[in-house]
Amino acid sequence: MKRRGFILNSAVLVLLIPMLLLLATYEDVSSQIFQAQSERVLVERSFRGIAYFDSDFQKALEISGKRALIAAIDYVTVTGEFIKQKMANETLKDLILFGTSEELSGYENLETIMQNQTIARWLALTRDYLLEQGFLIEQSDEEILNNINLTVGVLDSFTIFVKARIPNITVRDFNGKIVYSGSIPKSGNYTYAFIDIRNLEDPLFPPMTGGRYSRSIRACLYPYPELIGKPIKVLEGNGSSDKQYLLGNFSRNVNKTYIYFGDFYPGDGALAYVLLNGSLEETDRPIIVNTSIGGISISPVNVFNESDAGVLVFKNLSAGSEKGGWCALSYNYRVNITINNPSSTTLTNFQVPITLELSSNKISLPQTPNIMVYDEDCNPINFWVEEWQFSSQGAWDNVDALIWVNVTLPAKGEKTISIYFDSNAVENWGNASKVFDFYDDFESWEGWQDYGNGVVEQSSEQAYEGDYSLKKDQNNDPNGGEKLIGKTIGRGYILEGYIYRPSNWGGGNQDRLGLEEKEGSEYKGYTMGVVHNINNPNNEQIKIDRRDPSDPSVQRIGYTYIRVPEDEWYFFRMILDDLQLTFQIYTQGSAGWALRYFTTSTPYAQVLASDSTYNSFDRVVIHGGYEYYVDSLRIRKYADQMPSASVSDTIETKPAESVGIKPSSAKAYDLQPFLSCLLEQMYFGVYNGWSIFERLEGSYKNHENYEELANKTQDELGISYENKHYPIGLVSFLIPHDSFDSKLSTLFTSGLTARPLKEGQSSADYYFLQYYFGNGNETNGYRMWGVSYGTFDTPYFIFSPPGDLSFIPFFLDNQTALSILGKEAACDLLVNYPCS
Repeated sequence: MKRRGFILNSAVLVLLIPMLLLLATYEDVSSQIFQAQSERVLVERSFRGIAYFDSDFQKALEISGKRALIAAIDYVTVTGEFIKQKMANETLKDLILFGTSEELSGYENLETIMQNQTIARWLALTRDYLLEQGFLIEQSDEEILNNINLTVGVLDSFTIFVKARIPNITVRDFNGKIVYSGSIPKSGNYTYAFIDIRNLEDPLFPPMTGGRYSRSIRACLYPYPELIGKPIKVLEGNGSSDKQYLLGNFSRNVNKTYIYFGDFYPGDGALAYVLLNGSLEETDRPIIVNTSIGGISISPVNVFNESDAGVLVFKNLSAGSEKGGWCALSYNYRVNITINNPSSTTLTNFQVPITLELSSNKISLPQTPNIMVYDEDCNPINFWVEEWQFSSQGAWDNVDALIWVNVTLPAKGEKTISIYFDSNAVENWGNASKVFDFYDDFESWEGWQDYGNGVVEQSSEQAYEGDYSLKKDQNNDPNGGEKLIGKTIGRGYILEGYIYRPSNWGGGNQDRLGLEEKEGSEYKGYTMGVVHNINNPNNEQIKIDRRDPSDPSVQRIGYTYIRVPEDEWYFFRMILDDLQLTFQIYTQGSAGWALRYFTTSTPYAQVLASDSTYNSFDRVVIHGGYEYYVDSLRIRKYADQMPSASVSDTIETKPAESVGIKPSSAKAYDLQPFLSCLLEQMYFGVYNGWSIFERLEGSYKNHENYEELANKTQDELGISYENKHYPIGLVSFLIPHDSFDSKLSTLFTSGLTARPLKEGQSSADYYFLQYYFGNGNETNGYRMWGVSYGTFDTPYFIFSPPGDLSFIPFFLDNQTALSILGKEAACDLLVNYPCS
């Protein structure tokens, strides 16, 4: 592995652990430490007797133990090789005793770091000095070292220990008189040295990432969440709200952008309220009153801090849809839709098309989409109405509509949502930008940049919907235009939209759009192409191309001959699956046109290509010839088994006495401690995490052995918390987003990971590193409200409104969630978490 600038060397070692410089010379530890003139190690000039063996031995263990740990970490981080021949604690034992280990044989930094500060050297110096004072050690150094009892282990998540004793040593004067015979320590017990690992480099990261990423071990303010205190604060109470979750920052001041917390209702004007005393009837804003912890009344003033980020959770909905409640009181009708996910993977923020066909001769159906969409818990669902066609035949009103929704679906599960409508309600087409991962209808022109000598511009000459489209003009491929998606995506996405090629085009003959990523000044990725040919229609084709860096041309990786009509809009779809690309064309009047948004429909033409070269994309590109037009361009998620929507045949009418949501219980969570630990990349000590030794080994296989030794040692030392052992494992979290970790984000955007970002992959460091930088299996995780899930219209944590946290790739696996949050909070805060 290439040597890195931040690797510990002897100079940095002195800065990181100042004691080591002092201990390395044995002159500043205490007046009890020996000194060897030729080794820059000062032995105490006035040896005060055998009684000082104990403290000298303990200090020698501490010195050599610290150096051994630094040497092992330095070896792993510099060479990129984990410790494998022996267990890590046995390797450290060798270094402590002798300064060498078979595992580190030939490692050039070893001597520089160890500085010959070993028990063997300490013993030799002790023997020499005793000889000067007229004393002789009867046993040879080899015999003493062979019989020494020395154990190295993890004491807790942030501490390792060195436990040792010399069982038998005999000291005589020159006359042969025995001046001491016994063990060291003289009590016969073991002596211990403890080494704090905080602020040392985590050895797991550099080998896993090829030296591209590093992290120091720093403890969170709540280091042992399974024992002492969890990094979240929660108050229970009675509540009322029109939504199940609300995100915001806490404040003692009444402000429309903050959640007020205090003892009494301060008056109107806050975003929401969390109160020790009060009534649910005091406001129509979300409110929690009668706050308590474990049934004991507690003022939120004593729990929350000013500007902390919080999540209010309202549950046990007495008026929820599953109990016949009505989410939208201004709407008199609704129809229920059940969305099924056949996939074995949770689909998060997934776009689902719904074909809505309504007919009634009893009620007036809305002529425009006067609708709202809610889930079973009355949480509003982001939606967009692409088509709404009203017709009337005699006494019958009819509506045919295509509505897109953005929902999260549990693996092998389903979700029920309701579309509320009323002729007297406000017209509401929804927001396509909140539904899709990327959407542009070109009614407003922003974000597009010309590429090379190409020109892309807003045009009113043609439009599939609305008044405008994008026009590709002037100069052929690779000249064109581009627009950033706003995030980096991988495989498992669809790019689709509409294209119009006039028959009187005057430039190049190809329509080409795709997804690419910029590498330096060059581009890489995939595009779909439609080739027109005026003179020879038999040579017209559709194809899939790959664009490689440093090559302005493209490589055709799949094609089929077919003619695509001109002077009319056609619909295209490019699917990027894990290993395969699919390009589909739907033309007006063809059999599949009516069902074109459903991937199971039959396209007019289709071509497939197997290619896995590129897995990271950050922009939509427009290449090819000119002139042609593009409209209603979107990116949405793809799964091998796409979800399906089933619409109920029944139109439900609002009950006469419907009420809004009035939860009988509610909770206020303060997430600031946890968010701060994530932002600062700090560590938690947990039972099932990887200890420092496992991180040196790059493996979890010895965890039980290390844990058993730690528990035994804690018992010997009388260390426990409420009769429970301290954990030895460590976990930190990796969040590849600029808001949390720009360096890690760059590794993904630069294509330096083995795999692109995957929805639901755990963010726990050992699972994350194995999956994205190795060949580890996927470990399923859940998005968390207030961290990677939820929307906000007021300032929240470090984010400015409005916002949607689904752009934060943070996921908690079940075991880690239970360790950090506990079962109750995991049920409240993790999306689609199986609480039963």
